[in-house]
Amino acid sequence: NLSERVAWLENQLSLYRERNEELTATASDSLTFSQLDSLTAQNLTKYRYMTARVVANSTNRLRNYITLNRGLMHGVVPHMGVITPDGMMVGYVAACSERYSVVIPLLNADYRTSGKIVDDDHIGSIRWNGHSPYKVEMEELSKNANIEVGDEVIGSGVSHYFPSDVRIKIGYIDSYTLNESQTAYHVVIRLASDLSRLSNVILIENADFKEVTDLEESVKNGSYLRSMSIGEGAEN
Repeated sequence: NLSERVAWLENQLSLYRERNEELTATASDSLTFSQLDSLTAQNLTKYRYMTARVVANSTNRLRNYITLNRGLMHGVVPHMGVITPDGMMVGYVAACSERYSVVIPLLNADYRTSGKIVDDDHIGSIRWNGHSPYKVEMEELSKNANIEVGDEVIGSGVSHYFPSDVRIKIGYIDSYTLNESQTAYHVVIRLASDLSRLSNVILIENADFKEVTDLEESVKNGSYLRSMSIGEGAEN
């Protein structure tokens, strides 16, 4: 019940944030909260939150997975971000059936994410080395970062899986050393939650995920250049 309540509140917060952005952008049109009916407001919401229960979970393998009791029929779709009810990063939904879904978590060697220390804007790359289920590692953190043992590490805010204006916890600095070239830190992070005891999660859908990732992929593979040349040929 508590997880459901948290998901509902996150939906409301997302709604209010985007309402505020919309109002600010259209202030000259004298748009007010009372003029936004519920249907319009829902259409403005970029992020949608829902809950699920863990039915299978492993933490002792190189590539671990989490199975949830919600699937396509419940509104779960691939690429939804997954967090704990207290806001710690878990991973993302990799695949769904009608009634179940599978998550690739932090404790999977194939999972990559980015993070930063609270109150510091330098971003590092986070991964799991397959050893302790209580720790992950951060690489490529600038030596100019303000870092101390015990500092909280959060999501970088540049992921398509999680809202940029929500603090997604990852863990706390356990130790750090400069790399061989003395240009960046290698950091060991103690996870904020014990993922082996995970029972309930909150899923986050980014309505813009496909549009943004398709656009990025078109730039990476050069297909956007081909489409531009075709368009220019048609005009000529």
